[in-house]
Amino acid sequence: MDQASLPVSVGLLFSGGLDSAILLSHLLTQGHAVRPIYIGSGVVWEAAERSAARSYLAASASSRLGRLVELEMPVDDLYRDHWSISGRSTPDAKSPDEAVYLPGRNPLLLVKAAVWCNLHGLKALALAPLRTNPFPDSTESFFGSFQAAMNQALDSDLRI
Repeated sequence: MDQASLPVSVGLLFSGGLDSAILLSHLLTQGHAVRPIYIGSGVVWEAAERSAARSYLAASASSRLGRLVELEMPVDDLYRDHWSISGRSTPDAKSPDEAVYLPGRNPLLLVKAAVWCNLHGLKALALAPLRTNPFPDSTESFFGSFQAAMNQALDSDLRI
């Protein structure tokens, strides 16, 4: 998404991780008002992630930084015994990319955040997937198609 043409107010899927923290700072530096959105899903790292998100937001205080929106979308019924829920057989740094794949994670997070943005008048939703992310729900094609589907479903013009 072209940062310069973004609306003034932007929703940001915010995990407190390096990528979303860098994007938050970049958006603020570019003059955007940012509403960070954290979506809890019940994964084993969630407590640490929420703590990091809150800490980074506190350190990034700005008149253009809105308070953290915390939404819930539990996935334990979908992922059941998956390592992300159970904490068992967690992949390590030597594991192949496929070992860390969470099927449908981006669409699940985006649906909840896009509906929230639409209900609160935000016209843009940003997120910070890694350019090297090899998964199908992290491609330009996916985001373009997803944006079109959400706009049709919501009768909106949200930019993702």
